[in-house]
Amino acid sequence: MINSDLQAEQPGVISGYRVHFFEEVSSTNDVARKIAESSDKEQILILARRQYNGRGRRGNRWISLHGGLWFSIILQSRDPPSDAVKLMFIMATAVVETVRQLGIKATLKWPNDVLVEGKKICGIMSEGKVSQGIIERVTIGVGLNANNDPGSFPPHLLGSVTSLKHECGRSVDLWLFLENLLSNFEDRRRSLQSGHWQRLLQEWKKYASFLGTWVSVACSEGSIVGKAWDVDNDGSLLIKLKDGTTRRIMEGSLRLCETEV
Repeated sequence: MINSDLQAEQPGVISGYRVHFFEEVSSTNDVARKIAESSDKEQILILARRQYNGRGRRGNRWISLHGGLWFSIILQSRDPPSDAVKLMFIMATAVVETVRQLGIKATLKWPNDVLVEGKKICGIMSEGKVSQGIIERVTIGVGLNANNDPGSFPPHLLGSVTSLKHECGRSVDLWLFLENLLSNFEDRRRSLQSGHWQRLLQEWKKYASFLGTWVSVACSEGSIVGKAWDVDNDGSLLIKLKDGTTRRIMEGSLRLCETEV
């Protein structure tokens, strides 16, 4: 029987992660922060059926309807802050490959969005606690439209979002999907710890359909328009401007341009 609803029987551990399950929370990252302060355990999973104040990067609100997969993982760390970005990248690759196992052609948009035919299906964010130049803890939040109906989203999102159920034409077993996703992520985390970041980044780029296209990036410097040239080792986006110069952008919101600007 397909467990299309997270209210089904809940495992205590999934793919090595200790599960904390909630019916409704403000956001799983908020709960993760509180739990992490009182725990030194590695690999904690915060999972909720609904979020009433879900958020994405740059303070954007994430609509977290019933049927979606809303979770955060807590990882203890003694790594440099740059590794928080790397973990977000390998989580994005894990999401894409798990979605593709369902026969859905998912792609990536810098820095943290998973798309299907240009429509957003998943967003990812990472937060870290830094002490004396070292990350003590990383929290990665994932919001994925799974068994929810895109037609139930607010009007301003219609046509720009999709879900696994809509793309597959059927409900997805959420526990099985989550188990596969975390397994894919852990495989990549072990590779990262073994020093294989270059290979993992190339794997991410393989799904980055925006590379080589014209984009507009809203960032602290304003709106920068150019051709998405590459993603560097630190996760920054390299954009080639019309005058031939290259700009490096560390953080921003990317929008695809339909034609050359």
